[in-house]
Amino acid sequence: MADDSTRLAALQTGQVDIAYRMLGPTVTAALADPKLKVVAASGEIPMVIDFVDMWDAKSPWADARVREAASLAIDRAAIQKSFYSSLGKLRGSPVAQALQFTAAYSPTKYDPEQAKNLLKQAGVNAGDIKVTINTQTIYVNQAQAVAGYWKAVGIDATINAQDVTPFYNAWAAKTLKGVVMFSHTGAGSAALVLPNFYGVGGQYSYMQSGALPEVDALWKQQAAELEETKRVDQLKKIQQIFHDQYLYTNVFTNVSLLGVGPRVANPDEVANRPGDFFVGPLQYIQLKAQ
Repeated sequence: MADDSTRLAALQTGQVDIAYRMLGPTVTAALADPKLKVVAASGEIPMVIDFVDMWDAKSPWADARVREAASLAIDRAAIQKSFYSSLGKLRGSPVAQALQFTAAYSPTKYDPEQAKNLLKQAGVNAGDIKVTINTQTIYVNQAQAVAGYWKAVGIDATINAQDVTPFYNAWAAKTLKGVVMFSHTGAGSAALVLPNFYGVGGQYSYMQSGALPEVDALWKQQAAELEETKRVDQLKKIQQIFHDQYLYTNVFTNVSLLGVGPRVANPDEVANRPGDFFVGPLQYIQLKAQ
């Protein structure tokens, strides 16, 4: 059932006992229905904006002040409340907090006035920046929310939404221009996930050799380092550089919200496995006696 309202109706009528992807008005309606319960799976999927045009010296995104301004302009708490009814989480890292070696950062605070000041310092006037937000079709509404906040500080954004396969193919081919708004689960550790997006030669990375010499050196050092404490320190230095220079901005953290119908006897246990995004083992889900 691809349509949100159809899934909600199926849950309310008892056609299904558990429904995935409860968002926006759907989750609001489910929370208001006394027969239903909404539970959040423990897994987290960061929603990140990658400023891919920053590697072009002629682009305004090459200026860290512009990237910081774009980050300050986004009201993450409002977006999170709108889509997840405050059941979601706000993070500052570009990868899931549960991954090994991930450094923890607080999300950028919403400060549109400071965003305007930074743009002014960078010599950018309202309307000077016209950018495309590239994303997947399922994230159009979230991208529109970001575009609205950017418009308020003078950044004009249009949205290029594609289905998952052409989106990732175009990204890997480095044909997407502007910024890329994406979510990912990743696996293993930050050392495995981050180079795909912010390492020379990474599958989705636009970074070129020599653009950040210190990062290039640290990536090589941590790959060869056998002592874990030293490797952790090197990886945290890499992430600190990314964070300080606003190579990315974390919009919010996706969580899997599940609607649970009245037949389920233990709704709080349907998705309680650490790090999971979906329903737990079916043998642990109990139905009420008829």
